[in-house]
Amino acid sequence: MDEVTTSVYENMAEEVIHVYPSPAADIIFVSITGELHFRLKIYAMAGACLLQKELNQGLNEIDIGLLTHGIYLIQITGKDIILNKKLIKE
Repeated sequence: MDEVTTSVYENMAEEVIHVYPSPAADIIFVSITGELHFRLKIYAMAGACLLQKELNQGLNEIDIGLLTHGIYLIQITGKDIILNKKLIKE
């Protein structure tokens, strides 16, 4: 998975948030350690926000079955953390 991380605590984001798999078919998983509350947004490459979900500490299952095949941007935000990752939907 290609990823771009931008944050005051860039290394911290890499350590506490893991998104997999990519490419993905219908489900992606977001594993979070540390901070309790995050928000996930999935954007089309044109910029439209297609999905939003609150995330909690631990393993979060995200249904992406309604998304069409293509490339998307996942943005996960929390206190002092912003993580951007590319998602390929098969």
